[in-house]
Amino acid sequence: MAEEKTKLPRHHGRYSEDMVVFKGMLAYMPQVRSMKVRDDDLIIATWIKCETIEVEDIEEMPSPRFLKTHIPLRYLCDDIKNRLKRPKIIYVSRNPKDALTSLYHFDMKGFYVPGVTDDDYSAAPLSHLLQEFYNDDCVFGSYWKHNLEFWNRRNDENVLFIFYEDMIKDHAGQVKKIAAFLDKKLTDEQIQQIVEKTSFLMMRSDTFSNYLHIKEIQSPTATPFQRKGVVGDWKNHFTVAQSEEFDKVYQEKFAGTGLQHIFEI
Repeated sequence: MAEEKTKLPRHHGRYSEDMVVFKGMLAYMPQVRSMKVRDDDLIIATWIKCETIEVEDIEEMPSPRFLKTHIPLRYLCDDIKNRLKRPKIIYVSRNPKDALTSLYHFDMKGFYVPGVTDDDYSAAPLSHLLQEFYNDDCVFGSYWKHNLEFWNRRNDENVLFIFYEDMIKDHAGQVKKIAAFLDKKLTDEQIQQIVEKTSFLMMRSDTFSNYLHIKEIQSPTATPFQRKGVVGDWKNHFTVAQSEEFDKVYQEKFAGTGLQHIFEI
């Protein structure tokens, strides 16, 4: 399925043979890889999309720190990679068809930076992104490696591996699971408040969650950063042939690992 490396759009940069990042991140990668982690840090890790907080700011933050990353485990700092520190890590995994659909609207149809965004890339069809995916040339590299690196640590006491789809099916149940992982005792009322404040509708209405306060990077035709938040939207984008081919690759990549996703509810 994989072919030779695809030509990258202007706003992407190749950090290594197996990882592409948004070009603006290249300068920060040495700091990311050398940063110091604390045992009382809480880190949310997922595949795809880039955070904007700079490493210098992170180092100066008081404890406990709440950090987010989309960088693969193998490119994180030694404190995490080699288990020198034991911060709480919550890894959120999403089925790759919906993850790709979301990426398609975010990276190819979403933000627009004049003089930086590649117009040809923005006009490309989903099939172009699928080829990038099969070549491990999507931003933050191979989806398969990214997930499996954290999946293989799911039994570490400081790692909680959860699924996006489970949060959609049973939001309150997942809040309880996360609270238990963080050693927090919550009342039913507190759980309900968290469910309401972290609902998709609430997040979508938040200006900062959608980066709507940064007008200069918004295309007039862009889809929202928080778009649908559903399971199964891929069915509105993948052809039958694309879906069948994808299913074959999915089963090959995760064969024998025990890692499986829900693709529709």
